[in-house]
Amino acid sequence: MSNKTLVPDKLHGYLLQVIHMLYELISVDDRVVSVEKLDDVAVEIDGKVIAEQLKSVTSANNPIANRASVFWKTLYNWCT
Repeated sequence: MSNKTLVPDKLHGYLLQVIHMLYELISVDDRVVSVEKLDDVAVEIDGKVIAEQLKSVTSANNPIANRASVFWKTLYNWCT
């Protein structure tokens, strides 16, 4: 039986979000930072929200190819 779970990839992606959130927290400014609340990582400064998408690809596939639906869905979400 083959093991087809993608848990390591998902864990890597989530840990990337946590690392970026910690980077945002050590800044000099007063800010509120969240993970997976408003977006992958969201930074709130002076009533303004910066929503950030983080993507991680561990396979050999090109993440920005025309066939990469995750990339195009992310761009669509940013535009809307």
